[in-house]
Amino acid sequence: MIKGVVRQVDQLGRIVLPKEMRRSLNIETGEPLDIYLREGIISIEKCKLQCAICGSSEENELLTIDGIHICRECATKVHSVWESKK
Repeated sequence: MIKGVVRQVDQLGRIVLPKEMRRSLNIETGEPLDIYLREGIISIEKCKLQCAICGSSEENELLTIDGIHICRECATKVHSVWESKK
């Protein structure tokens, strides 16, 4: 466990995550992070890719179309609905 570190919030509301914490979580520069407020506690987690339709997070099953992630199962369903409308 990494010891707690005190950081100041700058004028734009930013904080710097300590290098040791970023390294231990394999967080790279520019990588998106999820920020939650839970019972008065701010939680920061690595962003998990998930299907925009069903929420599945099986990364090896996700397709990316114009920056939107869709799982293969939902893509197949969307395709069949699209084809039935022709």
